[in-house]
Amino acid sequence: MPEDEADAVLAASDLRKITEYTLTDIPALKAQMAEARRLGYHVSDQQSQIHNVSTAAPVLLMDGRAVAAVHIPGYAPQWNLESVHEKLVPLAVDTARRISDSLTDAM
Repeated sequence: MPEDEADAVLAASDLRKITEYTLTDIPALKAQMAEARRLGYHVSDQQSQIHNVSTAAPVLLMDGRAVAAVHIPGYAPQWNLESVHEKLVPLAVDTARRISDSLTDAM
């Protein structure tokens, strides 16, 4: 998502804490979004649900627009952040890339 669109979404969002780990600070959220853009994925640690860690990677069209995402949640007591980065992130990124490639081939 382009930065100006992200700014509009953040401005219109109800930024309330869902868990003690939920980010509600716009500069912190923007920094997290920039990091996700740079890495090509995001890892969430209990931000939307206690005991839930997850990763997501975007499905992209040829022009770079995100049209979907591959999201893999895990139960925090069984998945620590290191194991999410080691095992789930590569699966999410590879699956998202394969879907992106298939969309490109179909168009």
